[in-house]
Amino acid sequence: MPKKVTIDMYGGGPNQEEASEKALNMGLDMPFHGPIDHSELGFTHKIFVNPSLSFVVLPNHPSNDFFAQFPN
Repeated sequence: MPKKVTIDMYGGGPNQEEASEKALNMGLDMPFHGPIDHSELGFTHKIFVNPSLSFVVLPNHPSNDFFAQFPN
């Protein structure tokens, strides 16, 4: 039997409630925690995925250090 993976979801937006309900209906272990500063996740999480179509990078913010190494 495959192991279940927990996907922690952070952030908000107009589809947050719908996405949370869909994850629950699909039986996914995907808790939605609401908005959080990305830099706080580096201490507790190994993988960060940002699927936003409107990602705004704040200059000189610690949460951008990892992404700064990639060309835009």
